[in-house]
Amino acid sequence: MTSLWEVPSKLKHMLSDFEIYGMQGNRLVRPRYNILLDEITYEKKEDSRLIHGIPTCCEGASCELYMHGCFPRFQDKHFGDRVTVVCDVIPPFHEVDSKVLLWNVADGIDYLRPDKPDWIYDADSIYIPIQEQGLDAFHCLETFAGGFGGWKYGISFLMKEHGIRCQTVSIESNLQAAQDYCMMHDAVLIEAMNCSPKVDLSCIDRDIVLHADVESQSWWECVSRWRVDLITVSSPCPPWTFASSGPGLSNDQGCLLPYSLLLNRILRPKLCLVEQVNGFSTHAHKQFCLATMKAVCFHLKWARVVDSSEWGCAKRLRWIAIMIRNHAM
Repeated sequence: MTSLWEVPSKLKHMLSDFEIYGMQGNRLVRPRYNILLDEITYEKKEDSRLIHGIPTCCEGASCELYMHGCFPRFQDKHFGDRVTVVCDVIPPFHEVDSKVLLWNVADGIDYLRPDKPDWIYDADSIYIPIQEQGLDAFHCLETFAGGFGGWKYGISFLMKEHGIRCQTVSIESNLQAAQDYCMMHDAVLIEAMNCSPKVDLSCIDRDIVLHADVESQSWWECVSRWRVDLITVSSPCPPWTFASSGPGLSNDQGCLLPYSLLLNRILRPKLCLVEQVNGFSTHAHKQFCLATMKAVCFHLKWARVVDSSEWGCAKRLRWIAIMIRNHAM
């Protein structure tokens, strides 16, 4: 389907940034890596703190496999012997953690240290616990929430009509819009634009708005600990408004759509819902966004262009899609 020369350059860089060490076809040598460890243990040893775990090949496709249109459907699988990560800063480890994604760790082989670590977790690294199951409410992460919170209204309908217990965490970069959302939905506002919030979201019994940029990594840690079951994506529409002339993935705003899809690799929800303008349905770059969905081990369950006037609203044509993680259901 695709070749090295057809994939938009911005998307290629994003795919590379989201690669996890050990993925098939990943042959890039770099100073920092993202590593997935399973069956982890945490050890305090004299003045050092250590994480031990089994290196795990992440589900989905590497950038190299994406380029050749190859999207394996295998689940996470172990490879190699247990490794040791030396923590130069204290990680937010919990006793219940068994699988963790360590983002942006240093390769220990590049450092002449007496403890001879395989990897080094430092102040530039992110600790992302993989929370596969939960017994509490259904958790929805609403990206690009805006001030109205359209997806939140849909969730509220399901809660009312079907008795579904659900908590929503929304991401919005515009402070005024975030405040409006809080007023509309009686939500709690948490600042995360220039800082990583040190708060347990599961201890808050209301919906939450994080004032943050979707592309920021400041909120990854607290949201992954909270656990995500569903991600909704309503990325900016101008790049897709005119199917034949819209810049699509040649534009930074257009790249926010595949970036949001790549977040599924980090947060591992069961479901992802996407909404975009009608022009996206016939845009030449649509194929790359759907391929990104496959690369993070999701498949397209349902998609169509809908007209909101069918439900009594103003006429608005929108492409709506339901994506399901391959091994979640």
